[in-house]
Amino acid sequence: MEIGRLHLIWDETRRLGEDLEPVLAAGVPTFQLRLKRGTDRERFEAGRLAAEICARTATRLVVNDRCDLALAVGADGVHVGEDDLPVAVVRNLMGPEAMVGATVRNPDAALAAAADGASYLGAGPVYPSRTKPDLPPPIGPEGIARIARAVEIPVIAIGGVTPRRVPELLAAGAYGVAVVGSVWSDRRPRAVVEELLTVLGVGV
Repeated sequence: MEIGRLHLIWDETRRLGEDLEPVLAAGVPTFQLRLKRGTDRERFEAGRLAAEICARTATRLVVNDRCDLALAVGADGVHVGEDDLPVAVVRNLMGPEAMVGATVRNPDAALAAAADGASYLGAGPVYPSRTKPDLPPPIGPEGIARIARAVEIPVIAIGGVTPRRVPELLAAGAYGVAVVGSVWSDRRPRAVVEELLTVLGVGV
């Protein structure tokens, strides 16, 4: 499955049923549903709604952390962090065609995730981020370069990414970027997505 160059991650302060579709319709190739609040039933309902919206906008849906939720709503894949299920287990559960992303911070972790079946790597945080204040120190574009040189699968830079910072990340070897705050904190989130797609060379 082709890995999109722009991964838009959900911000739970927004309203899924009202805010998501207009932004995805700008041409977002991959949407990551990250849910930290609510019961499993509430997360399932949110996942089912996200799947319906993604189907209408031709967007691939990736669920953060939860294989069970991804399978329940028919998502295209799962993204896992260091404290979640191992990549090899996720790959086995999701099957060979699913998108499986793994969060990494260094070349050793990147090589291990790739060997275990990751489709792509979410590398970062690259810059300081207000979205998750408890993150470890930023790795910078230099960290992206080290990871990109170590593996052959796509590297998606995450953490403090803005349209202005995309060129240096691509120059460092990133295949694409993942964003949260730069889109959802803006009064015109669709316009930011369009700018990101343009600077990534995807177009709108």
